[in-house]
Amino acid sequence: MQKNVNRLFLFYWPWLLIGLAVSALLTGLYLPLRHTPFPYRIIAVGKASTEGIAFWYSIAEGMAAAANEFKVTVDYRSPVDESEVDRQIAIVYEAIAEKPDAIILAALDADRLVEPARAARAAGITVVMVDSALADVDKSPQQSFIATNNVLAGQQLGELVLQRVRPGAQILVVSPSTRGDSLIGRETGVRAVIEDAFDVLPTLDTGGQLSDDIYHQVSQALTEHPEIKAVVCLNEYTTAGSARAIRGLSLTGKVTLVGFDSSEELIDYLEEGLLSAVVIQRPFNMGYLSVARTIDLLNGRTIESFYDTGSIVITKDNIYTGENQKLLFPFEN
Repeated sequence: MQKNVNRLFLFYWPWLLIGLAVSALLTGLYLPLRHTPFPYRIIAVGKASTEGIAFWYSIAEGMAAAANEFKVTVDYRSPVDESEVDRQIAIVYEAIAEKPDAIILAALDADRLVEPARAARAAGITVVMVDSALADVDKSPQQSFIATNNVLAGQQLGELVLQRVRPGAQILVVSPSTRGDSLIGRETGVRAVIEDAFDVLPTLDTGGQLSDDIYHQVSQALTEHPEIKAVVCLNEYTTAGSARAIRGLSLTGKVTLVGFDSSEELIDYLEEGLLSAVVIQRPFNMGYLSVARTIDLLNGRTIESFYDTGSIVITKDNIYTGENQKLLFPFEN
């Protein structure tokens, strides 16, 4: 009898295992799925909203692409625009309270964001800077910086003015802020090239406002200084606002406009000749690399202190070359 039981057990045992496996599989199909948590949580604090601002939209998209590839969580947050330094500081402290593994920060004010960044490091949070660094880099808590070489990009802008405007002409430089590291670098580069050759007015600081407000500020400057022959803009929406001002005062063809960054609006201005040229960055790459290098740091790897993502001059003549199309229309390729 015992022998028969043993034979039956040996005969049915494989089928019993198969049955259990199938049962487990079916159970798994009908139970709620359990999501495996991502290994790292990163909070990115930008300078401005991704709504309507192509540069920050592209940065956030680059971050999202890296997050998807490396299976981490990246949460992008920001003030509405670049005038809200206090709000950005508050966002950093709110992020610290949530204890993420890392904070990626684009500092609106190179000096005032040093203390919030130090607080993050003191809490054991990795800090990586993107687009704009902190003041006193050697003593700051930033662990790496991913950005355009902004002094070099500013020099490219200055060279555009030299090529297009007669020496001695009056020039207006328009910046969204004189406190951000990236903007300080661009202005430094521009002025190094043009100050000896032109009458350069004091920089118009638009206070981080968006294009509609900049339109009024630049219109006023052009009205008060009718001898201005060129306007040099240091970011996307100062360029857009200045273009609207030049058009509104019927100065197209009389005032040369060169700018920084790209958007569909700026491409339209290039095509019609209102905008002479722009220096563009690689914001998608900047966002992607900021996440990739942050993960390297979290994994204990040694990385460079600075990564230059590069810049390139775009004119009406080279908008539609293959490589430039990828930069200007990154989500249509």
